[in-house]
Amino acid sequence: MLMAISKDSLLEGFCGSIGKLTIIAAEDGKTILKRRIGKRNRSKMSDAQRMQQARFKMLVTCVRSVLPYVRYGYAEYGSRAYAKAVSENKMAVASDATSISYADIKVAHGSMAAISAQTSVAGTAVTFKWDSMAYEGMADSADIIMPMVYNTNKSLGIYSISRFTRADGMAVVTFPEIWKGDTLALYIAVRNADATKSSDSTCLGQVMA
Repeated sequence: MLMAISKDSLLEGFCGSIGKLTIIAAEDGKTILKRRIGKRNRSKMSDAQRMQQARFKMLVTCVRSVLPYVRYGYAEYGSRAYAKAVSENKMAVASDATSISYADIKVAHGSMAAISAQTSVAGTAVTFKWDSMAYEGMADSADIIMPMVYNTNKSLGIYSISRFTRADGMAVVTFPEIWKGDTLALYIAVRNADATKSSDSTCLGQVMA
């Protein structure tokens, strides 16, 4: 949808629709024009354009499925967190739009030092263990550790963005029984306590649920 402000006195005070044009009289006296844009005719798209659209849709589905996490993971980008996450991960989608390289996905991206962890799966729980004393520079024992279990079959993630601190040294994330047999990608990242900075996420591998 396109938007503009009209200075045409003939439209002043008018509110309604004319074809694809919607006219709104704002409270401050301005007349706002909105024009609806028709859907792109897919029959006129080239194969390359259709492929690019499919790759974008696949990536957007992945990022949106864990958007609250992404907002913390890309905290340094403020209101641009979502857009930055999409841009940062576009090369993780296969050129033929058939798969995503989850090892290359960054669910967090920032200036803090990245963190790694050992993982294990038992029943419907994934345990993450990290060295609670291994930190330097901007790091602090009160930093928030953000583990994630991402179901690559269902495009769903379960994660924590506030429960665990660096000092804890361990986190447990549980997943539903219905996930049994699916492939899970495991991620971990760290942010500071006031959620203004974060690290790059680390993919800790993929496991069968």
